[in-house]
Amino acid sequence: MTTTNKRVAIYPGSFDPFTLGHKLIVDKALMLFDKIVVGLGENVNKRTFMPLERRKDIIRKVYAGDDRVETVHYDTLTADFCREHGIGFIIRGISNVRDFEF
Repeated sequence: MTTTNKRVAIYPGSFDPFTLGHKLIVDKALMLFDKIVVGLGENVNKRTFMPLERRKDIIRKVYAGDDRVETVHYDTLTADFCREHGIGFIIRGISNVRDFEF
């Protein structure tokens, strides 16, 4: 993952499943950033519907041929992952008022 001189953002989440709403957020973010890292974080307290590899495959197929979107899995804090990879921005979607307040 090379981020030199690029505006790179991470869009963290479980993406279980990756929805049209998630895709819309990534597509809109591509207007602002050179690269979007869709980061599948690991939450041991959350039971998933689909296995990790299936979720990664779905996202990769949606953005096949677009090298501005990269799908990765990480098991550290998002801030630590960003620091380690030189990512300067975090994208978050807001589903409801509770998300906004958080």
